[in-house]
Amino acid sequence: GFHITGPPGFVIATQAGKRCMPMAAQAMRGSPYEVLSEICCMKTTCTHRCPDIKLLPADTKCEVKSLDYEAVVLDLIAGPSGMPAGRYRFALQALNPPEPMANQANASTQCE
Repeated sequence: GFHITGPPGFVIATQAGKRCMPMAAQAMRGSPYEVLSEICCMKTTCTHRCPDIKLLPADTKCEVKSLDYEAVVLDLIAGPSGMPAGRYRFALQALNPPEPMANQANASTQCE
């Protein structure tokens, strides 16, 4: 599954207290990474395989925790059908914090 840590202040819609509800992301939004990959895949000089954008498996469990004023943690946990390797795109209903917040740098991950 996935473990995502974000800055504090986000309010993610939940059911039964902490179960979040990921949805299919709208295709019209388009990620810049997908657009660049699609452009590359149209060229004959592209050497890598075009990414397959996947929906989360239907039995994926989603939980969200707010760690006081430190962070919001989102866990997407694979169900019995598993979560094959790949690129996934999903959306969540959420409210942004009242003030802009930056993610805190964490040297133990590749993300910033």
